Amino acid sequence: TAVLLGALVPLSLSIVWAAITSTLLSDALGAADPIVRLVTAKPATALPVKLVATGAIGTTVISSYLSIEQFANDVLCLLYGGCSPRATSIARALTVSLPVFLACAGPTLYLPLLSFAGAFPTTLLYGLVPPIALLVMRMRAAKTEKATQGKRSARTLLPGGEALLGLLGLLAVGMLG
Repeated sequence: TAVLLGALVPLSLSIVWAAITSTLLSDALGAADPIVRLVTAKPATALPVKLVATGAIGTTVISSYLSIEQFANDVLCLLYGGCSPRATSIARALTVSLPVFLACAGPTLYLPLLSFAGAFPTTLLYGLVPPIALLVMRMRAAKTEKATQGKRSARTLLPGGEALLGLLGLLAVGMLG
């Protein structure tokens, strides 16, 4: 139930966003890209769109930097055998300096990397990890069932066997290419 309710929130937001954009867009504006059309529309339309876009980008950047900084800090603490304020400062500097260096290299390098950074983790998180996690859960449930002489230990939430889950995983990997 929680998974279904949790999935309904982003789904309903997407449906509302699609309804709003299709309602606000008219053929009078020349740009083919709907976002460009919304951003170049009247200020009453363009300002909220720009604010939502800025908020979405800002929250993504902040959360990415915080998680990457924590990861770099954990790696440095593991390498040095303990955490120190110096290791934390180095982790922060590494977290910011690498993207800045790549951005200064020019848009021909930075924009494809930015596109990859958005597509790759999303595909892994929502496309590849769920089938693998379900396969692992089913294997553990089968071991438990075997150990308890056939008593069923878990309910099957998704129909289909290993072939279906393997196909879902392959589709996610195919989307990366």
